[in-house]
Parts: sequence; structure tokens; C-alpha cells
Amino acid sequence: WTTLGPLALVVSISLIQEGYTDTQRHRSDNATNYNPCVVLRQAEDLNNKQKRFGLRRKKDRKRDPRVNDGKDLNVDVAGTVIPIGFESVYRMDIRAGNLVFVRNREMVPADLIL
Repeated sequence: WTTLGPLALVVSISLIQEGYTDTQRHRSDNATNYNPCVVLRQAEDLNNKQKRFGLRRKKDRKRDPRVNDGKDLNVDVAGTVIPIGFESVYRMDIRAGNLVFVRNREMVPADLIL
């Protein structure tokens, strides 16, 4: 009994400390996941009001007004003109293959390849 009491005390304090650390990490992850970022999209996709597969945000798709005043750009690819736009999304909605627009002095998402 002389070792069981102190051992239980040390283990319970350790569990409380780990629980507190996990809670703080969860709050920090949520704050990071809900930071906005800008993703390059085809203008047709931005004009389409259908629900986006796999994305958690339920709002309509919207162009980011901070990039080119929210207007589309026309890009010439092999003789074909493709209108593109910049969409504002949460970081948790970035998927593999997305082109992310990162400005100077802006926090870079962790999974981004430069």
C-alpha cells in the first residue's frame, strides 16, 4: 500500500496534465483550421452553386475580393482561354491538387509544397 498511493497520485496528475495539453492542442488546431486562405479555381466552378463534395463549409462559393478585386482572370492555355477565379476557403477545406495563393508575410499551411 505504501507504493500504490503515491503511484496513483503521480499517474492521476500525469493524466490530468495530458488532458489539459490535449484540450489546448484541440483549440489551437481549430483556430488554425478556420483561418481563411485563397485557392485558385476555374470560374465555372465558382459560378456553380451546387454542394461541394467533401468540403465542410456549407456557404456558397465566393470569390476573394482581396485578389484582383474579386474579378476573374483569363488565362490562355494552348490556345484555349480559361477564366479563373480566386476562392476564399478555410484551411481545412484545402485538398490535394489545389493551387493555394500565398501572399508575402502570410502564414503558410503546413501541408503546402513550395
